Amino acid sequence: MERLYDAFNSPAMMVTRSRAAAQPEHFGRDAYQVFVDLEKLARWEEKGLVNVDDLKYYFQDPIQLYWYTWESEIRKNRSSAGGDPQLYKGVERMAKLLEKQGIKRPTEAQLKEWRHFEILRAAPDLTPANPDTAEVAPTATQ
Repeated sequence: MERLYDAFNSPAMMVTRSRAAAQPEHFGRDAYQVFVDLEKLARWEEKGLVNVDDLKYYFQDPIQLYWYTWESEIRKNRSSAGGDPQLYKGVERMAKLLEKQGIKRPTEAQLKEWRHFEILRAAPDLTPANPDTAEVAPTATQ
């Protein structure tokens, strides 16, 4: 469990998570990488190597933040022609599992706050130009 947690919170992954959180309207390479890692976690949970208490303690906020931020885009992709109906089903299952444990779905205001925190925590150079929308001012690296 600690290995998954450490990898998900490594400096490189924190920057990836920051960049993903900074662009909630765009499911790009960074969001994809976050979901790949969350799908790995889902496989471990499916195999019984991670239990619901571990999910709640270590990964509750990131699971909810990333699933609910991109849920509608992922669902659209699933239903589009040629879309993968199994796309990120593991992440969705973990989010629903947390709900069954009494953890409420975050509001849009909570998601904005969490995205802002993700941005500031790992990549202060990606500080949103407008904290209300989490839009990032363009930089030379973007």
